[in-house]
Amino acid sequence: MNVKNRWLIVLAAMGIHISIG
Repeated sequence: MNVKNRWLIVLAAMGIHISIG
C-alpha cells in the first residue's frame, strides 16, 4: 500500500468520525 493511499483512508475515517460526532 502506498503512504498516500493510507493517508486518504485515515483522512476519510477522521471525516466520518467528525461527521458522526
